[in-house]
Amino acid sequence: MILAGKSALIAGPGIGLSDDTKRLVEWLITTACEPARPLLLDADGLNALAELGCELAKRAGGAVVLTPHPGEAARLLGVTNAVINEDRISAARRLAERTGASVLIKGARSVIASPSGDIYINSTGNPGMATPGMGDALSGIVGTMLAQHMAPFDALALGVFVHGHAADRVAARLGRIGYIAGDLIEELPAALETLF
Repeated sequence: MILAGKSALIAGPGIGLSDDTKRLVEWLITTACEPARPLLLDADGLNALAELGCELAKRAGGAVVLTPHPGEAARLLGVTNAVINEDRISAARRLAERTGASVLIKGARSVIASPSGDIYINSTGNPGMATPGMGDALSGIVGTMLAQHMAPFDALALGVFVHGHAADRVAARLGRIGYIAGDLIEELPAALETLF
């Protein structure tokens, strides 16, 4: 079976939005995802979930992680970007409650919310991270932590912190503007070494 030996799943980055994507996301949530095999949704995985109805994520029993930027969070909640950006803490909490998922709303001082209402505000990161591929890198970092059997909320909080910490190290070395996601990925081993 395709899921044999898999301890975590990621869906969305680079997949595109189509009827097939929606069917895949629905299958992942209702069949493939479970507490022992969590699912991270990003990018068009989130857009597919918005079209399916974000409450579908509750069927996975807390094993889903959502990583929207404010626009994707707005689509999931059926509100405007302005509503999300007005109070990102309340928006993250509302999305986590509605979906039963651990939620990250990306941006300066990213907000992480658990289904039980816990909130973390990330302290790492810088403006240079607003480049293509940074969200994909984050998905991979959090996905590896999920694959090591970290609880979804803990994996999300630590992954976001590590992602920003690596970016801060790159910015200190190269400057805060003009680096790319690959620079962050190359910095990860050294960044992790300073933390553990």
